[in-house]
Amino acid sequence: MASPGARVRLLPPAVFLVPLGAAVALDRLAGLPRFVLPSFGLVLATVLGLAGAGLLLWAGQTLLSRGTTVIPWHAVERLVTTGPFARSRNPIYVGDALIYLGLAGWAGSWTALLLLPPILWVMTRWVIRREEAYLGQRFGTAYEAYAVRVRRWVWGAGRGPTRGPGRAAGGGGAGPGRAGRGGAGGGGGGGGAAGGPGERYWGAQTQRSLEHFDIGRPAFVWGRPVIAALGLLKATAAEVNAQLGELDLDPDILAALVGAAREVQEGRLDPEFPLVVFQTGSGTQTNMNANEVIAGRANELTGRRRGGREPVHPNDHVNRGQSSNDVIPSVVHLAVVDRIEHALYPALERLRDTLADAAVRFEPIVMVGRTHLQDAAPIRLGHAVGSWVTQLDHAMAGLRRALLPIYGLAIGGTAVGTGLNAHPDFRARVAQRLAEQTGMPFHHAGDLPAALASRDDLVTLSGALRTVAIALYKIANDVRWLASGPRAGLGELRIPSNEPGSSIMPGKVNPTQAEALRMVVARVVGNDATVAFAGAQGAFQLHVDTPVIAHALLESIALLADGVASFDTHCARGLEADEGRIAAHVAQDLMLVTALAPHLGYDQAAAIAHRALTDDLSLRDAAIATGALTGAEYDGWVDPAAMAGPLRGARASGLPDD
Repeated sequence: MASPGARVRLLPPAVFLVPLGAAVALDRLAGLPRFVLPSFGLVLATVLGLAGAGLLLWAGQTLLSRGTTVIPWHAVERLVTTGPFARSRNPIYVGDALIYLGLAGWAGSWTALLLLPPILWVMTRWVIRREEAYLGQRFGTAYEAYAVRVRRWVWGAGRGPTRGPGRAAGGGGAGPGRAGRGGAGGGGGGGGAAGGPGERYWGAQTQRSLEHFDIGRPAFVWGRPVIAALGLLKATAAEVNAQLGELDLDPDILAALVGAAREVQEGRLDPEFPLVVFQTGSGTQTNMNANEVIAGRANELTGRRRGGREPVHPNDHVNRGQSSNDVIPSVVHLAVVDRIEHALYPALERLRDTLADAAVRFEPIVMVGRTHLQDAAPIRLGHAVGSWVTQLDHAMAGLRRALLPIYGLAIGGTAVGTGLNAHPDFRARVAQRLAEQTGMPFHHAGDLPAALASRDDLVTLSGALRTVAIALYKIANDVRWLASGPRAGLGELRIPSNEPGSSIMPGKVNPTQAEALRMVVARVVGNDATVAFAGAQGAFQLHVDTPVIAHALLESIALLADGVASFDTHCARGLEADEGRIAAHVAQDLMLVTALAPHLGYDQAAAIAHRALTDDLSLRDAAIATGALTGAEYDGWVDPAAMAGPLRGARASGLPDD
């Protein structure tokens, strides 16, 4: 038998390049950018290395049982500490090290056979953690999405390794079905992983939601309004709980908790909110996402590791006196009020003022009125535009009425509206503080069980948004028709030429802003149908379709605000009247005959209009030809300006009449 210090010649690199190449190829098929070997590739290389090592061990012990050359274990130790593992951030060396460890075991004794599997297991887990942190930091969400695809591809939906996207990206929290470092499995969940710049603040509940609700990403990930409202509500709740003696935290720890929530409110932690709308109908995962992120960040601010559950606990401290059942409806109300007050109302008011100014400017112009898309009695162009202003006034008034119940907040109702586990004064104080911070008349809902059990107030609000949308549709459609032509259509309004023409017809000016606004309206009407259907899904003490209602409402508000602003800026402000075209149409308007009916009777006036049409005569010539009136009488009775009514510019502009 050879001496203990003897060496053997290791196999060439081709031995380990085969499994390593297979791992890289599979990773490329799964969609990871560039040739980088992430956790799945490492696991595959490990499995192949273990299988190869086992086969080689069996062959070595069988064929060389009478005596073999033994590599001293101190050589293996040098290999691990100074060789490939020392450069483990480059995945190529990971496969190298694993195969070399297998070969070292093959050349060893039965002792190597017993020690090799645990050594490989420990070393592989260490390497995988380092690689995941590196890849998550380098590739971010691309690597997270890749990890989800790999798990589904290899393990099937709902099963597989416990490392999810957040963990793969150096994220906080254990994978599905496993407790985090700070607590047991089940509802509590765990905090983030320790160490490394790429870890996340979220914990196990968020991680499980990522695993189990990968639906509609990225279109249906919560946006800024909901995240900001979560931060505002959690910061306010922590401050109120502290005042009420409900939080037993040192002042610096409490300041860290509130500070972390304010960071969420300000948008500094938005990447930590990756969850989608389609989840538990009460929004539990989103509430816990906020709790975990705020706790994780607060713990970091106190000098502890990022994530975790000490000294700030996501449930005991951040969620104190709260339930997802009262938090999420309150968050929705906060977000909806904010977006209507600060985005939609200003946009509508600017468009309203633009149209009111146009109504005054266009009032002297008499145009052909139209009913059923047919010529009708004359009207002033300013009055027609003024009717759009009134439509908007009424729609906005309805929206303001519908917003009144939304100022009532469910916070303090906790699980079923009874306020269980919350201080009796919690609800009123939180609502008061929110009102002070936002400048909006928030108050606690008078009937908390109703505030949790139904979303009727949001259904009503959605209907008001639909009414606003329908008014806008009418305005956009009228502009589109009046600008049609410009020569073969009505051509009475000229719209701004924002685009260079159609793709094939040079110089063509299309009513693009009106069409865009009409499509916004179509989406809002569809969202209203979603809200109405989802609003019917309350059951006993809880409404269970709240997230989709929130998303549909906030999308409608955002689309309306943007669509109205665009239509105002790029169309309404540039509307001009083609007075020559309008006057020509008025001169040809057969319905001017309406002014003759009181003098000649309805039947004779109708006969004059019919003769003018069939004989292609002007209405004046046809009337005189009947012998029923003279030219002077016609000119005195038929005055389009008088028929269109008096000027009322002050009324159209919203000012009181003189």
